Amino acid sequence: MAGAILGLDSLLIFQPFSNSIFQSNLNDSRLGKIKYKKPDEYSSILSETKYFRSIPFLKDNYLYTKTFFGGNYLMLGNEELSTKPLMYRVDLASGEIEFSAFTFPDDYWAEGKRHYEFSSALDNNRFVFSFYGDHNVYYGESFQDPLDKKPAKSKYLSQEFEDLPETANPNDRRIYFATAAHYGSLIYDQFRDVYYRFCYPKKEFESDQDFREMTLFPEEFSVMVLNSELEVIGETLFGNDGQKYASNNVFVGPKGLYISVNHPKNELNKEDSFSFKLFKLELIKD
Repeated sequence: MAGAILGLDSLLIFQPFSNSIFQSNLNDSRLGKIKYKKPDEYSSILSETKYFRSIPFLKDNYLYTKTFFGGNYLMLGNEELSTKPLMYRVDLASGEIEFSAFTFPDDYWAEGKRHYEFSSALDNNRFVFSFYGDHNVYYGESFQDPLDKKPAKSKYLSQEFEDLPETANPNDRRIYFATAAHYGSLIYDQFRDVYYRFCYPKKEFESDQDFREMTLFPEEFSVMVLNSELEVIGETLFGNDGQKYASNNVFVGPKGLYISVNHPKNELNKEDSFSFKLFKLELIKD
């Protein structure tokens, strides 16, 4: 199950692989049900809150959601990938869906196949996207217009990205996911009108390491800060000083960005509780 909060007394609940949306209201014990026409060959409504954050949002009686093509991405070429939409919206009155004009970048696989994951966020006026293997961020103000791009390279990632392994050995893919340099979640901070872009530097794999733990709890990551014009105004590396954080469990509040300390190698980690550390933006004067 996944959901989206509409207000203090109402939320939407999405069932995986379903074409139904349920609306819960604290003033009514019954669930309202909205049926929508799930598009053929594309995913149902997605709500991703961890690795590549993309949370559905409601605007003008439309529900906007990230989507994936239902086929095998590795069978596609660069030109065909660039036609695949990133998002559709659901008219909550009629259940009709409409695909956006937002698609994968024209050159995303031009020099090799990278993982096709992406994160999406929305400020008051724009849709913004960050891709696993692309230094740029992409944005659009109209649902019907193609995306524009803005350079936003992390100083902790090299210029080139590793290719996604296409071998039959599943361990090759696991090592790639655990160690390859990439971009993760893009999160909008409505209190300060900035974006946080999570970045993961290249890691070396040792034979005695656990794939799963390396993927779930990376020891190093950086957080870029982009202003309202999507310009990079700062970047901080975490984990290099010995203190580890769970970068896939974060949220924004009125005081700043909260990052979980529930990392196996953080001394403050307690298995029976959720704990976060607050990070505040500071203006550094020359």
